[in-house]
Amino acid sequence: VFWGNDGNQANAYPCTQNLTTGWTRCDLAAQGQLFYRNWAVKIWLYFVPRITLVGQTIPVLMGATYYQPSNDTRVTVIGAFNMSFVSARPTLLPLAGDMVNLTIDIAGTGFSSWGECIHFPASFVLNGSTPTVMLAPSNSSISCVLSSNGQTFNCSLPPGTWSPTSARLMLSLVPTPITVGWWQIPIAASAVNFADGVLTPPLHVVASLRALPQVLLVADSGSRIAIRYDLAASGWSSSGEVVQIPVVNVEPSQGVFWSYDGVLTHSYACLWSADAIPSSPSQLALICDGFHFSPQGTTLFFHLVPRTTLLGGFPSPFIFSALNFRTLSHAPNVTLLGLWQPQRVDVQPSSAPHGTIV
Repeated sequence: VFWGNDGNQANAYPCTQNLTTGWTRCDLAAQGQLFYRNWAVKIWLYFVPRITLVGQTIPVLMGATYYQPSNDTRVTVIGAFNMSFVSARPTLLPLAGDMVNLTIDIAGTGFSSWGECIHFPASFVLNGSTPTVMLAPSNSSISCVLSSNGQTFNCSLPPGTWSPTSARLMLSLVPTPITVGWWQIPIAASAVNFADGVLTPPLHVVASLRALPQVLLVADSGSRIAIRYDLAASGWSSSGEVVQIPVVNVEPSQGVFWSYDGVLTHSYACLWSADAIPSSPSQLALICDGFHFSPQGTTLFFHLVPRTTLLGGFPSPFIFSALNFRTLSHAPNVTLLGLWQPQRVDVQPSSAPHGTIV
């Protein structure tokens, strides 16, 4: 225990403990500190409360020669938490809308007696779902309850849950589907006479992207076409939005473009890339970018000339990707028709009367 009069612990003076009385004595007079009439004197005490005293008051007795001792009991010991993230299952990169199980270790600086709870904002959780928590070693599931204002989930735990020995619990919940990237949910531990502890797990949610059904497009190989894509995303993309169109699908010299409205004159050019497509490293691609994906949907048109040697469908799918999105590989619903190109016509005989078979 130390005391000081300037608020700087580095300048504090040590106090001595009386083993007989159990009290610690801080000798202010030895350092020339006096009390004055009608003049407030500030004294700072520095000490670490015993962990068994959470919720209790610590008496501070002040006195001087010829002064009536004064007993101050305004110091109440408040516990604190040490929270540590252990693991996430099935992965630290869950897909939006999938359940994730978070394992967390929580230790208190003292012993709790009641009001033990885990709580977190409901806005981070799938609407209509019910998070649960399991406390080792009982592994009995406890359902979390939504607050009356609908803003917080509260998971009540048995009395005495928190102590200096870590308690391990598993929190099961579904991130809201619109989450993309770092899931910044503040998970708090609390109890009566404890200051809340807060932990944000290192979890990144991967958004999903899907292509809605396409109307079959029948076209001639070698003719320019516009392929429409209606895309639905679980959340909003923020960067890295790209569509890769394999070069084997197109006549690259004719250019590949994309637009929002299907009008070629309103389109933007897709550029060559030396990057290989992950699913087929031997193929090069034309890269289309400059758009975003969202839950409201995104409609894109791709203007291109299919390679003249193609018949039926495209040999390689289009690749859609964005930062913190699961890659979508999709083959357009297109049937490519070949064209007859006669090279020579022979007529035998070269001339004949009208009505004669040739």
